[in-house]
Amino acid sequence: MTPGHFRSIEGELDDPVPAFRDADPKFAPEWWYTESPFRQEGRTWLLDKGWGRNTEPTLTALSEAFPEAGVTFRRADA
Repeated sequence: MTPGHFRSIEGELDDPVPAFRDADPKFAPEWWYTESPFRQEGRTWLLDKGWGRNTEPTLTALSEAFPEAGVTFRRADA
């Protein structure tokens, strides 16, 4: 999908920020969607906030890959 835009850590965590900070002291949570992490197969995944022109295809793929998360989006008016 978009491997450079994801980061993961071991464990299915509700609040992943402390674990990501422990793993990388330079981790900046403001650059990641930390409120609704993806949890799958024993790992917690975060998605970054800087996608450029691939935002809409990425969000579509994510909403289709994780329907149980109930994530929706809409295009902002230009």
